Amino acid sequence: MTQKSFIIAFVLIILLIYSCDKDVSVTPPDMPPPDGVLFVNTFPDSFKIFLDGKYRIRITPDSIKWLETGNYLVTLKKDFFIDTTFSVNVNEGKTTQEFIDFSINPRFRGHLSVEANPADVQIFINDSIVAQQTPAAIRNLMPGIYKVTVKKTDYEDKILFVTITSSKTSKVNTALIDTTVWDYYNTSNSSIPTNSFTALVIDHNNKLWLGSRTGGYSFDGLLILMVIIENGLLLPGVSVWQIILLCFRIGRQSIMVFQQTL
Repeated sequence: MTQKSFIIAFVLIILLIYSCDKDVSVTPPDMPPPDGVLFVNTFPDSFKIFLDGKYRIRITPDSIKWLETGNYLVTLKKDFFIDTTFSVNVNEGKTTQEFIDFSINPRFRGHLSVEANPADVQIFINDSIVAQQTPAAIRNLMPGIYKVTVKKTDYEDKILFVTITSSKTSKVNTALIDTTVWDYYNTSNSSIPTNSFTALVIDHNNKLWLGSRTGGYSFDGLLILMVIIENGLLLPGVSVWQIILLCFRIGRQSIMVFQQTL
């Protein structure tokens, strides 16, 4: 063996001995993710689920996964309901189930007061008849939006949509139109295009004109004709010499007279 080869072999032996004595670093294996599961169900459904104050983008019934063992605060929220919060303990490797029935606790229900003129009017809620007549207090309704209809013989039916909220009383106070005294027209029983008019107009021929946010109209009790208005004036072709504009406001009536030659 030459001197050069001996030196190379000696260096390799030294490096091998040094590497055997050096500590070797080994990365520990990854820990498995937490596998606790919380399943929340409610009646009624569609409550938003918050966990420790954070919305988990879940609505009931649904599960929240990958939870560590521990105690959590669950808050359930839904429109018209009082928020409810409770504590729940979750264990890894298990599914914890919670069911909340909001119909059992009366504090989650709301109430409805109905008054009408005239009195003794029949009440319908979501098209189902109620045993009471006005004035009436209807208690313990589940929160939500209800269709309330009041009816009485010889009077026009009145339909309203009422929001019921937990622990609160929603009030309805309405007046019915006496159809034995008034000829009552609306979009259901005539050709008028809207139920909201802001003015009445009567010309020298005793024709009735109506004003609304959608335009002007003439009405003979059966048919309605839209009148085009430009720059605040009736277009040529409409023969009106004197227009009496009756603007009805709450508690008073004002009369304005316009002279116009077409």
